[in-house]
Amino acid sequence: MKVQDGFGTLNTFCTYCQIFECPKTENTALNGRAEQKNTTNERNASLVVDGKDETYGHTEWRGPGQLRVTWWLVEISQKECIRKINIRFKADSEDRKKIPGFSLYISDLKPNGDEYRGSHCYTYTTTDLSGVPGTKFSFTNCTRQGKFVILYNKRDQTMPESDKKIYSKYPHLQLNEVEVYVDKGA
Repeated sequence: MKVQDGFGTLNTFCTYCQIFECPKTENTALNGRAEQKNTTNERNASLVVDGKDETYGHTEWRGPGQLRVTWWLVEISQKECIRKINIRFKADSEDRKKIPGFSLYISDLKPNGDEYRGSHCYTYTTTDLSGVPGTKFSFTNCTRQGKFVILYNKRDQTMPESDKKIYSKYPHLQLNEVEVYVDKGA
């Protein structure tokens, strides 16, 4: 949809509520349908959307190849205007090297192998592990319509030596909880 605002034409992705404050949002990820590329130690994808911070899902890369990718997703019941996404990673200090490198996407399609699909919202990169801000991330600037919220993490086998001190060798996603808030009108 294109909108004239007096300054030119804007391409809009979402509803009126996305641009202006609307009081009603809902966490549509709660107890939703979740999937991940590989499950580690019975830490399945649904544990990330169960509403409990003490449980977590864990996926990690397995297999050959230069590019190492893993992913986790939650399916929204219908294509919705996503307003806010909260992500909580597992908080153990030894796991902090697994956080850098994750990317957030909103998509109408599930991942196809290691191929990234959808609209890119964010990629977390760092050059200093002490700069990892913690394990909680909140996104309000990722306002798009979509059916899937997807987190990817990747590692290149030819990673520079300096990055090996900051990033885990293999990509992991250890997630306590993901919340996806969508507009439900005023």
